[in-house]
Amino acid sequence: MTATVEVSRSPRQYPAFWYLWLKYVTGFDPSQHCLPCLLGAQSGRVRLDMPARRPILLDEAKGRYLYLCGGLEVYEKNLHVAMELAEGEVFAVRAANGATFMFRGLRRLEIPPLQKGFCGLSPKFTTCRNFQFGMAMFGDRRRRINGSSI
Repeated sequence: MTATVEVSRSPRQYPAFWYLWLKYVTGFDPSQHCLPCLLGAQSGRVRLDMPARRPILLDEAKGRYLYLCGGLEVYEKNLHVAMELAEGEVFAVRAANGATFMFRGLRRLEIPPLQKGFCGLSPKFTTCRNFQFGMAMFGDRRRRINGSSI
């Protein structure tokens, strides 16, 4: 199955991006939040200096799920795109700073929010969309965090 991403302009041309990464997600570590909670290989191709208007092949690692994150100056406007491999599907996402990403061979997935205080966790965990995605896809009710089942 072939999956690609293409960006309208070089991410470096969008000064509000502080970082941009894509991960091939194969698991989840609920003791972490942000990038470390999503287990798997990080793309070497999807980054701030990736070329514009050229499809980037997403075949660097195995994994059913992929996750794109772009950090912006205003945290609430960060770009978060969770997706899974899906032959023939196409979708586009426009970041708050105007960057448009076109994905082929992937289906966008919802990132369901967690309730405030979920399992006694701090907002650093419960508001982190990476953590929310990990819980949605890999949450294991037999594991425990802070004495509570997840």
